[in-house]
Amino acid sequence: MGTPEKPLVVPDSIEPYLGYKSLHVNGNELHSMAYLMVWPHGSRAEAFCGAGGNHECPGLLCPCGIYAANVGEAWRYFDPGSRVIVEVALWGRVTMGTTGARGQFAYPQKIVAAALPDRVIQGLAEAYQIPIEMLVESDPSLIRAWSEIETRQAFRKALTQARVEQLLRFSED
Repeated sequence: MGTPEKPLVVPDSIEPYLGYKSLHVNGNELHSMAYLMVWPHGSRAEAFCGAGGNHECPGLLCPCGIYAANVGEAWRYFDPGSRVIVEVALWGRVTMGTTGARGQFAYPQKIVAAALPDRVIQGLAEAYQIPIEMLVESDPSLIRAWSEIETRQAFRKALTQARVEQLLRFSED
């Protein structure tokens, strides 16, 4: 129960916000490209204010927080050879934006990759305990596209946003 000194704060949602990040893979670790952050195994990531602010993250007047984009925005930075698209859950304090959201806490929910060695896939799956979907293995036409297209940049353009959105959705079974 709230008091006049400390009012009760009611969340806007009890469900986490699901957004997407394009993250770099190094061994069995996921790395944020922008902030040199290694996503922790088995525990949530917690935002902090890199500007030195003394406030809860994300701040309303500060750009701090863990960012997660709408799927189309995350797709813009996807490189099938070194990056993966990660569906992340944001919770705690969440601030919505026009292309995604910023949250206080986050944890990966699913990884979508195009070209990773089997040992890396196994290492990521064991480390984060989440499903990994391989784009190339999921559709014969994508396997042909991967083998026929010489550059990764061309492969990125060959995959459509609609296909990525379809693969990122959890089955509703």
